[in-house]
Amino acid sequence: VCSNQNPQFNARWDPGGFLVASRATFQEFPPSQKTGSFSINKVGYAATEYGRQVMRRQFATRALLLGLVVTGLAGVGRALEEAPLHPQSPLEILRELRDGNERFAQDHATRHHQSKAWRERLTTSQHPKAIILGCADSRVPPELLFDAGFGDLFVVRVAGNVVDLDVAASIDYAYFHTGSRLVVVLGHGNCGAVTAALGDYKQEVLPIQFLLKQIAPALVDLPPGSPEQRVTAGVYANVRQSVRELNQLSKAAQAEADGKALVVGAVYNLETNRVDFVDPPAGF
Repeated sequence: VCSNQNPQFNARWDPGGFLVASRATFQEFPPSQKTGSFSINKVGYAATEYGRQVMRRQFATRALLLGLVVTGLAGVGRALEEAPLHPQSPLEILRELRDGNERFAQDHATRHHQSKAWRERLTTSQHPKAIILGCADSRVPPELLFDAGFGDLFVVRVAGNVVDLDVAASIDYAYFHTGSRLVVVLGHGNCGAVTAALGDYKQEVLPIQFLLKQIAPALVDLPPGSPEQRVTAGVYANVRQSVRELNQLSKAAQAEADGKALVVGAVYNLETNRVDFVDPPAGF
């Protein structure tokens, strides 16, 4: 909970419900409210001693990230002009990812861009052709399932491929500073985070509760079906939600409106080893 009583505190809430601030102070809960809850980044987070300690340590850093990610500081804006955009169009790169996944699924992966000579070329700079926001699940390594090598993909991984400020900042860094113009939000079948979010997760430790509550809104209107069908539908719904949230938070995603970037959802099937691209663009 932030207090704006300090005249040096500059904060506002954007339409997506996220705090935009350059400076903030943490306001203690009154003793009578210490078992209550508060909302940050659209997610209820229990106001326990653990939560307060975590927020005290991280709030100043998060506020700075918010300023960088949401308000687009002039220095970051200039970086877009300095970093050359990838010479291929985002659609061409998306097709390359599709082809690489097909090679992987057929067990014909080339495993290119792994040699010592290639790695030496990357010691001073990187120019990945795509940004992947994927789940942290050990069965879904993007570089392997897209048959990519060192320096080909800028990968951000977090359980449930959820979007928060750190994720948005990482994606924007790749866009502004390495020239990557394609963003793929990659979910996968039988996702443990989605499965947990569909159940009763109140017994989980607070950090896990916090993460699952970010997934939960995507699962509200799922069609009826078996548990397996609901998990599959939930995975797709969660990918679409992450794409929408990137469009709110990430300057890279917002550049799609100007034709300078492309943001696409995708789901990896653990059984077929193939990636299904969700709502792909025309011409794909």
